[in-house]
Parts: sequence; C-alpha cells; structure tokens
Amino acid sequence: RDMEILTARSSLSDLARLAQALHSSRSAIEYLRVTEQLVSVRIDNSDRVIAVRSNISRLFTLSEGNVDAAYHLRSDRFSLTLSYGETTDEIPVTTLLLSANQSSMIDETLKLYDRINQYYQRTALTEAGVTVPGHNEKTESGETFGLQYLDTIYYVHPKDNFYLKDDVLYVGNAPYILPIQKGSMTGQIIFEMLDGTRIPVRVGPDRDIISSNTILARLVSQLYNNENLGQIIIGLATLICLILAILLIREILRLIYWRRMRRLERAGNPKK
Repeated sequence: RDMEILTARSSLSDLARLAQALHSSRSAIEYLRVTEQLVSVRIDNSDRVIAVRSNISRLFTLSEGNVDAAYHLRSDRFSLTLSYGETTDEIPVTTLLLSANQSSMIDETLKLYDRINQYYQRTALTEAGVTVPGHNEKTESGETFGLQYLDTIYYVHPKDNFYLKDDVLYVGNAPYILPIQKGSMTGQIIFEMLDGTRIPVRVGPDRDIISSNTILARLVSQLYNNENLGQIIIGLATLICLILAILLIREILRLIYWRRMRRLERAGNPKK
C-alpha cells in the first residue's frame, strides 16, 4: 500500500525563532556549551572511561573564545550549524548556516563573525542618569521638571552610519500626580532606526517632586533648592542637641549632689 509522505517546510524566520527560543533556555545553552565529556562504558566486564568530543568542538577552538555555544546536525541530505557568541567588539551574534552537503561550515561561521566585527559596532544609545535634551514635563500643579534616561541601552549599527532617524518620539504618561520620585518612569523616548525598528527607552524625572500643600513639603523643597539653608538648619539642630545634652548632664549632677546631701543629713540625724 502506497503511503503519502509529508515533508514539513520551514522558513528562515521560523528557524530564527527556534534559535532564539534555545538561547532563552538556560539548560539548552549549558548543553550546547559542552565540547568534551567523559563517559563511562562497560567493555569486557570492566568499566572504562572514554572522552566523547563534540563534532563542532573545533569551532570553539578556532573562534578564540568568541563562540560560547554551538550545535551541528549532519544528515544524509543536509547539515546545519548553529552558534551563539559575540564579536571582539562585544556584539551578540547568533548564526544559523545550512548546507546541502555534510560540511560543518566552521570556516563560514568564523568568516561571519569576522565580517560582523569588521563592518558593525556596538554603541551606547542612552546612558542611565543622563538628561534628555529638549524635553520637560509639568506636574498637575504646574511645576516643571526635567527628564533623564533610566536605562543604558546599546544598539548595533554600521561603522560608517549611525542608522538612526533624526526625529525621536516622546510618549508621556500625564497627568503627573504628586509626589513623583526620582527614578520612577514617567514616559518613553522612542528612537527609530532606518529600517523601521523602534527602540523604546524609559525616562523619568531628574529630581524628587513632592506636594507643596504641606509645611513639611515646602520646607523640604526649600532645603533642596537652597544648600546653605540646609547647612544652617543642620548646624542649629546640632547646637540645640549640644545645649540639651549640657543641661541634662547638669541636672544629673545636681540630682547626684542632692541625694548625697540627703544621705549625709540622715547620717547626722539618726532616728532615736
């Protein structure tokens, strides 16, 4: 009886998703990092330990540490080589090569790493704590505050082109209800690459902003805006504490003297 054989088809996008899923699995990456392992086998009624080497171990050696994990599949119809690593410029790289023969494609993989390192670079797009130029926000009470980046974001681009569009998009989460803490997210700056890829970066206030409806809040705001006032208040508080300590010590000494005089008085006038 004839049987219909179904051949599953896949695309490069499907393979890329599979490679990404493997990279997200810690156990899978640990398995793909093993290049040689000792295995115990029983031969002629005796146990022997032999070294089993991965068929892609040569790629680890020739990459000089750039390849962190790799896998090679060989069949009678094709071969597949998968690798995870980074270039000397710390650009993360995932390669997936297919061949119609049984080649391990080690040289081709190394050439890919070399070409990526030659023509691309990794640059800091934003740095945490750096002020966002040209962007300010207002609280619900009308107080203006500046914005700063909350994250350090790197991106990869050609060495001769920053590959970014000139305009950036700011998306805020208004209204801003007080209090607002420094480090909290108030919106996003969205950078767009020339191919349409968008890179969102969290932004937040450059200082703590509290409600101005209370005396304590106004005092804290004045201390924040006037450094000399804060130093004067700290100095006065220290002086008051010192005076109180002196008064307390003096009263303790008086109490000790009074108790001593009472004992002497009782000793000089014993009860009959």
